[in-house]
Formats: sequence, C-alpha cells, structure tokens
Amino acid sequence: MNTEHFRQDHREIHDLVQQLRQMIKLGVEDHAPNIIVLLVRIGEKVSQHLQEEDQQLYLPMAMSKDKNLADIAIDVQIRMGEIREAFEEFCEVYSTPADIINNSDGFRQDASAVFKVLHDRMRFENNELFPLLATLVKI
Repeated sequence: MNTEHFRQDHREIHDLVQQLRQMIKLGVEDHAPNIIVLLVRIGEKVSQHLQEEDQQLYLPMAMSKDKNLADIAIDVQIRMGEIREAFEEFCEVYSTPADIINNSDGFRQDASAVFKVLHDRMRFENNELFPLLATLVKI
C-alpha cells in the first residue's frame, strides 16, 4: 500500500504546528489573532487527513481477513477519536484571541499537550504502521 500521501499530510501538519510553536514562542499576546487563524488551518488539515485515513486506510484495514490488522485498525481509530475530541475541545476553549490572551499560560500548556499527542500519533503511523502496510500486497 502506498502511504506517501498520508506521509505528506503529516509533514504539512508538522510544519503548521511548528509555525504555531514559533508564534507561541514569540508571544501569544502579540500573535493571538494569527494563532487563531493557524489553529483553524491546522484543524481543517487534520480533519481532512483523518477523513481520508478513515476511508482509504482504516476502514479497509478493519474489514481485513487478517484479525491482527483489523484489531490494529479498530484500536487506532478509537485512539484517534480521543485525539480528535481533545483537539476539538482545545479549539473550543481557545476560539478567540481574547481566550488565548486571558489564559496565555493555560494556552501554552494545553497546546503543548494536544500537539504532543498529535505528533506521537503521526510518528506511530510513519514509523510503525506504514512500514507494516508496505509489507502487505493488499489489505
């Protein structure tokens, strides 16, 4: 299975998160409006990526005759649902520049936690799941 499209999405998401981290480092108070715009871009990209993964990757895996592969797909989907929920909650809490400015320390901590989980997930897919799928002829 060719996973290059998903890997490219991961690189793009990583770049967006790096931009966000740079803005946070420069000062959330001064960059709050731009941070909101970037959060929306990250959210859109992650949402599109997850939808494509579900349709093109995890659904076929879950329907596989290989029980181990099907179990992996179900487990990964459950964990991704938890990550998606945490990210959506984060974006709801910090939906305006004022939300970020009024709780800048909380925003920094929450952003660090949410994006670490997202990073760990992408690293798992890139380093463990995709190499496994590359060994399979067809799901």
